Amino acid sequence: MRGRLERRGGFRVLTGASGVVAVPVDDAERDRLLRSLQEYPGFPEETGGDG
Repeated sequence: MRGRLERRGGFRVLTGASGVVAVPVDDAERDRLLRSLQEYPGFPEETGGDG
């Protein structure tokens, strides 16, 4: 992956990302990651993805 890591409002944000590839994860890891994302306000309840 390539990109530029910038500071914005106390957070670090990756901009201009390229070379990003999907990596396989098992169902348990996927569920854990989704639960951790849903803890953040503003996380969409439905992502509109394939599932």
